[in-house]
Amino acid sequence: MDPYSVDPLNRAHVRALISRAESYFNLAVADWTTGNNSGDPKFYRLMERQCAALRANGATLLAQFDIKTDYPGLYPHFTVNGFDETNVTAAVLAAIGHPRNWLNTPQLTENL
Repeated sequence: MDPYSVDPLNRAHVRALISRAESYFNLAVADWTTGNNSGDPKFYRLMERQCAALRANGATLLAQFDIKTDYPGLYPHFTVNGFDETNVTAAVLAAIGHPRNWLNTPQLTENL
């Protein structure tokens, strides 16, 4: 089984995907900020490379749902079906066709 595969009807799978992608993006921001504030150009370049790798990992997770990730600044920006989103949860839910409150609503049956 592909480690990136997600059942779009399984709330636990979708939550895990969102959490993993957000973690990658948040770590990328932290790495860039740490490097930028260090005052050491070599350390900055190291942290910038690490930031780029983490961003790529997050983008790879979302690419399976045709979510395009761009960086107009430090934080990611997502394009889903021609529409813009600024957070991972909204982008993933829009890509799989669920309303924004889908993760918070009770699931009536397991076999819908």
